[in-house]
Amino acid sequence: MIPDIWSLAENAGEDKEPLERTLLVLGDNKSGKSSVLAGTFQDRGETKPTVALEYSYARPPLSFAEDKALSHVYELGGGRLLGRLVSIPINSETLPGLIILINLDLSRPYKVLDSLLFWIQVLNNRIQEVLSGMPQRQAQKFSQRIQKKWANHPDSSKLSPLPVPVVVLANKYDVFADVESENRKWMARVLRYFCHKNGVSLFYNSTKDSRLQGAVRQIITHYLFGSATRKYEQKDHAQGIQISSGNDSFKSIGPPPKTQGEDSDSQWQQAFKETFPKPSK
Repeated sequence: MIPDIWSLAENAGEDKEPLERTLLVLGDNKSGKSSVLAGTFQDRGETKPTVALEYSYARPPLSFAEDKALSHVYELGGGRLLGRLVSIPINSETLPGLIILINLDLSRPYKVLDSLLFWIQVLNNRIQEVLSGMPQRQAQKFSQRIQKKWANHPDSSKLSPLPVPVVVLANKYDVFADVESENRKWMARVLRYFCHKNGVSLFYNSTKDSRLQGAVRQIITHYLFGSATRKYEQKDHAQGIQISSGNDSFKSIGPPPKTQGEDSDSQWQQAFKETFPKPSK
């Protein structure tokens, strides 16, 4: 049986085959990718713009002496123009131990939703491509584990969860926190809706907020090294959203506004565009 991130979390403490983990960090240009890594791995030094696809590695903390495996870290620079390069770190060898961070830039709110949906589509396309090339029995294991994870969730029939752990980081919250409260509420509801629908975690983040940054660090080290973490369920838009995958619901998010869209997705997207219009040049 091929180990994966989901079964690693479920079977913590049991004797198991070491799992080689791969962390893929991506997002639009200047969305805070390098700052997230610098805040998680203290020895990375001064941040600088990422060029194309950069590789590094991370060692487990000294307190995890029983886990000797290195984690591979890929940071994708160049924004959407280089999105095709996800095919390098996402392959049949890395997929069982893959963790993905999608970085969004809250200082440019009108771009946030478009960026999220773009990267989810890029990831989903590549992951499905990899799964289709796997032996059928191996690919089915991913589907079975996803079904098991969501089996008891009331929204299970309405979700399209990605088959690997994905954490969406809405960075630069310190800038966005000054936006009008009603607009911050709309941002939170829209992001919660699309993150929940795709089965991914959502965390607001800021290099100037130790509480938010600490939670992000904890969730990343949990996936990479198996450290203990709690399930986050902070849904108050005034405090900075922190919601672990599986801890949200469409009922909690509420219905989409009444717009001209034909379905919930388009209604949420239209409401977002009306709330956060693109600035005129």
